Amino acid sequence: RCATALADLREPDDALRYDLVGYEDHMDALYARTSLAISRAGAVTVAELTAAGVPAVLVPYPAATGDHQTHNAHVVAEAGGAVLVPDTDCDAERLEPLVTDLLTTPDRLDAMSSVMASLARPDAATALADLVEERSRG
Repeated sequence: RCATALADLREPDDALRYDLVGYEDHMDALYARTSLAISRAGAVTVAELTAAGVPAVLVPYPAATGDHQTHNAHVVAEAGGAVLVPDTDCDAERLEPLVTDLLTTPDRLDAMSSVMASLARPDAATALADLVEERSRG
């Protein structure tokens, strides 16, 4: 149903390539071919986006416990790797010009990608394990 609705919205000269993706077992492969993600801002998602260096438009889930998704989104947005769009502002009138601007400004997307990659902590599990071991000895 979504695929049909999206196909109906396409313009004949539309050069935008998009993939409508349901559940995905191999997010690394999906991120590798992603120019820009439009996503919620859960901790795992933000960690994956930074690890893959994918710039994003983040729309925090407003009912998330302690509003933690807004905090997650603020961290990467303030660093310059993402744009935060509140859920209440997330509609076609807001997203269309924002996404168009981002996708037609490759230098900005490249800079955002670099920022996202710089925020990644691929060694986080090891660092946490080291900290636990260190504290358990003392």
